[in-house]
Amino acid sequence: MFRRIRYRFMRTGEEDQIIHLITRVFTSNVAPQYSPEGVHEFLKYARSDDLLKRAMRDHFVLVAEFESKIIAMMEIKKYNHIALFFVAEPFQHRGVGRQLLKRALRICRRRDPWLKEVSVNASPNAVKAYTRMGFVPHGAEKTIKGIRFVPMTIAFKRYPLFRHLV
Repeated sequence: MFRRIRYRFMRTGEEDQIIHLITRVFTSNVAPQYSPEGVHEFLKYARSDDLLKRAMRDHFVLVAEFESKIIAMMEIKKYNHIALFFVAEPFQHRGVGRQLLKRALRICRRRDPWLKEVSVNASPNAVKAYTRMGFVPHGAEKTIKGIRFVPMTIAFKRYPLFRHLV
């Protein structure tokens, strides 16, 4: 099955499909832990027009595709912060998210060989998953505009592109 999963950049015109995935996973897994204000704030951020605008500026969006359907997505801001990361429920705990992260980190590192870390504001229910992928918490859980999160980072151990300089 996993050989048929393709990882690639988002294409123009796929925003609605991606937002549908985000909304579906958010509603079932994250929203129950948020206040109504937090749900409203998140859904305000996760709109297809805005996703496309961000992707055309200083963000990039990677997707995982299976049988012509987008099953996972990751939006990276300025090559150093995960803004959105969602995997469809049937594909969770199967390595799809880990592969997507691995590919996104490679892109970030190619863009900035001196990059030391990538951050994420992990929803409380995603902290275990991020920890398994190598992230560590940086501070206690916070709530801003009803959105609950734990600040986390993953550090690059070395600078493999410039090993001879270290």
